Amino acid sequence: MTKSRYRDSSRWWFKQLEILPLQSQYIFSVLLFVVKSKDLYTTNQEIHSINTRSNVNLYPPVCNLTIFQKGA
Repeated sequence: MTKSRYRDSSRWWFKQLEILPLQSQYIFSVLLFVVKSKDLYTTNQEIHSINTRSNVNLYPPVCNLTIFQKGA
């Protein structure tokens, strides 16, 4: 596709082709999911009324199903 050699670094090609590496694509998709489904998560503000630096931390929903726990 790019006619690069086998041992060449692919970082430059990713920038030139404007695509994300696999790990970055996964992180990006997880972040998009969290942003789109904020209502599924609980924040520290909802748990207690103390104003702290970490009052906007998100906590995933608690579930006891094994299939759910082994998921993404």
